[in-house]
Amino acid sequence: MVAFGLPLLNTSTLQFAPKELDYDEETNRHSNEIKPGNIISLNLDYKQMGVGGDNSWGALVHNEYTLPAKEYSYKFRFRPFFLEEEPIIKLSKYVF
Repeated sequence: MVAFGLPLLNTSTLQFAPKELDYDEETNRHSNEIKPGNIISLNLDYKQMGVGGDNSWGALVHNEYTLPAKEYSYKFRFRPFFLEEEPIIKLSKYVF
């Protein structure tokens, strides 16, 4: 499947459930210790905001990387594809 967005989408895939990224106090496990599993998670996001400024000691996100608190909307469509039919580059430029 290919996902097309209007406007463009930020996408990511994980070989585990997103909840696995949460720190686990009981086992003291960190996200870098996650082992790939049988689940593939697909994330489709309209936009993403930065997570911090210039250092890791509490600097705020720069204004140009923030998302103001307001209502956002976007559309996306899934479309099956077969490699022998269309090159992925052509699909990446598809507009609906």
